[in-house]
Amino acid sequence: MLKICHLRGQKDYWLKKPKIKNQILTEWEKLKNFNFLEYRKKIRNIVISSIKKSKDYNIICYNDQELQTLLTKIKDNEKIIYHSQDDDDIYVGKNTTNKLQDGFNHTPYVIFNEHLVHQLYKKNEFETTIPQLYTKKRNKPGSCNLIIQSTYKYVKPLITSMSIKSFYSRKRIRQFIETTQLQQNNIKDIINIELKSFFSLTYLKQKQKIYNNTDNLNEFMTELFEREYNYIKSINIKDVEEWEHFKKVYKEFKNKVIL
Repeated sequence: MLKICHLRGQKDYWLKKPKIKNQILTEWEKLKNFNFLEYRKKIRNIVISSIKKSKDYNIICYNDQELQTLLTKIKDNEKIIYHSQDDDDIYVGKNTTNKLQDGFNHTPYVIFNEHLVHQLYKKNEFETTIPQLYTKKRNKPGSCNLIIQSTYKYVKPLITSMSIKSFYSRKRIRQFIETTQLQQNNIKDIINIELKSFFSLTYLKQKQKIYNNTDNLNEFMTELFEREYNYIKSINIKDVEEWEHFKKVYKEFKNKVIL
């Protein structure tokens, strides 16, 4: 059976400039003379390593174009497993794809963000486990925490759509779920830690909304990074080797860009 992990995004996107409204990141890059996407690619490499280490998939599509090519070779009656995620989210599944049921398998939605960090600090919990990061207490239909197992023809329209426009997919997935007769399964295995961090373009877009004064651009961005770096380096996630590798990227960025 084909077990496919699809990393969302265009091929070699890190060779291009990120398109961010108001362009504060671009301006900061010019001011500090660095390439943000160079560090984003380091994060991506850590994530890819986590996926490979899991041995949950026998095919990794490293971008949307690779998935499009692969789909042309899959027969309608072929059984597949399909998982899609961003390339800055740590994959923590282990042997998960060996015990799935047919249908949409929804795993716990785990997100590491400022809100979670504040909760950990309030409790003085600086060493945590993957299950302790799961604060939602419900499975949220989406893509990074979803694994589909099905005969290809039943999910072909959805996966084809994902290969063409892989981002902002949550709404499409939910709409497809409403129309399909495939079974919906809630499973306990946590497979993914979604990171809303400094190296997340979505996160930086949100931060741009509170930034208005270009005169203190460097101060604003430096403070943003320093606050998060201090949080991250003080928190340990047990049994997640990639978390320590993430810390090293942050440290390198601090030494080369911030100082």
